[in-house]
Amino acid sequence: MMASRAANGGLDLEMPSAVYMTPKIFFRRSRAGQGLHLATIDDKVRRILRKAIQFGFLDHGQWTPAIPLTNQHSREVALERGAEAWSC
Repeated sequence: MMASRAANGGLDLEMPSAVYMTPKIFFRRSRAGQGLHLATIDDKVRRILRKAIQFGFLDHGQWTPAIPLTNQHSREVALERGAEAWSC
C-alpha cells in the first residue's frame, strides 16, 4: 500500500534504490485495483524520461567525461529543489 500512497502523492522515483516503488509492485497493485492506475505510472515514466532527455542521457552514456559527476550548478539546483520541497 505504501507504493500506491507514495506514487499517488507525487513521488516519481524512490532513491537510492526501489523498495516499495518497483514495476512488479506497481503493476500488481494496478491490476488488483488498489489505488494505482496505469495512467499514474505512465505519467511518472514520462516525467523521468523527459529529465533523461533534458540531461542528454539518451544521447550518450551517462558516464562520459562530458557529463561531470558534480558541479556547482547541480549543487545549487539540488539545494533549491530541496528547499522548495521542504517548504511545502
